Amino acid sequence: MQGSQLQLSAPPTEAEKENQTRTIQVIIAALIMGFVTAGGIFLFLAMGDKELLTDPSEFMFLFAIAFSSMCIVARGVVGVVMPKATLSQIKHLDREEQEARLWMSYQPLAIVRGALLEGPGFFTLTMFFVTGNLLLLYVAMGLLFLMIISFPSRFKIDNWVEDKLTQLDLNR
Repeated sequence: MQGSQLQLSAPPTEAEKENQTRTIQVIIAALIMGFVTAGGIFLFLAMGDKELLTDPSEFMFLFAIAFSSMCIVARGVVGVVMPKATLSQIKHLDREEQEARLWMSYQPLAIVRGALLEGPGFFTLTMFFVTGNLLLLYVAMGLLFLMIISFPSRFKIDNWVEDKLTQLDLNR
């Protein structure tokens, strides 16, 4: 262990890869469950005495769409910039060490990308609770869908690492 950062052997063992995958999955699942829990609470509270509406011209709906869109774009940019920075830092290492570093770099990437969906999701849920505009709930459900379909699996992480190793090989 160096500082508080986990060090994987080079190349990472299957057990280390499984543990790293499980850790990432637990973190992303916690983001999703917090989002779902807040959504359930806000929906329950909004169903009380408020009159729910569907007004696409309402300011908070338009603001939530704009904010969510910006975060989705930022999520895409982060998905390029963070790995690029990692690749530039590890290009001089041998392939086994590169693989270990890539496995370690996937976790912060997954957390940041998940947070870039969770943040606008919470904002949208809050605005749904405040305004009662059902369209905001639909936007939040769309963000939740994106979080769920991007849930990390061992297969996805393995493919991501292999893709980055191939990029390193091509750039030599």
